[in-house]
Amino acid sequence: MLLNYVADLLPATGEVGTAYTDRAGTRFSSGAKGFRGNQAHADCMGFLFCIKEEMQMKLVTKKITEIIPYENNPRINDQAVDAVAESIKQCGYVQRIVVDEEGIILAGHTRFKALQQLGYEQVEVAVAEGLTEEQKKKYRLLDNKTNELAAWDFEKLDEELGNLNFGNFDFGFEHLDNSLDLQDDDFVSDTEITKSKAKTCKCPQCGFEFEV
Repeated sequence: MLLNYVADLLPATGEVGTAYTDRAGTRFSSGAKGFRGNQAHADCMGFLFCIKEEMQMKLVTKKITEIIPYENNPRINDQAVDAVAESIKQCGYVQRIVVDEEGIILAGHTRFKALQQLGYEQVEVAVAEGLTEEQKKKYRLLDNKTNELAAWDFEKLDEELGNLNFGNFDFGFEHLDNSLDLQDDDFVSDTEITKSKAKTCKCPQCGFEFEV
């Protein structure tokens, strides 16, 4: 279970059921073992936050050529590069790439490719210090995996999209939004399906016609 992997990343003083507070005063609760779905997502995010708080983090400016992609990165992200590049163009480079002491990426491979595509020569990165090699591997996986546990609240999404203008770039929201606009005409009733499959047969002996 994913939660068990995250639990291994906790410092010795962190236990399931503990509430944690970040520097901004936001509280996270680790919940309890055995939960699934949204609770598991909250647990994982809380645990990951604790790891970020525990490890030494500092912001430094690096040349793009000094940032090293992790050679065994299991995420196939080429199809997302254009969207991330467009996001950076529209909103700026907000979320920093995270690297270890040697400059190897822990989180942000897609952002790295997007920045290369946009022609950045140097960027600010967050350098994480103090993680073991096992923790680095877990962090790379969990930083991506926990995002997959979340889902959209389509009503709120529709409200947030409002009249936002994303230019001519398709981020995929239109496809999500269209899923809200299905009408009754978009569905076929069981009666219609039955009628479309019905076949008329005629008895060769008495001439009686019937549907099958």
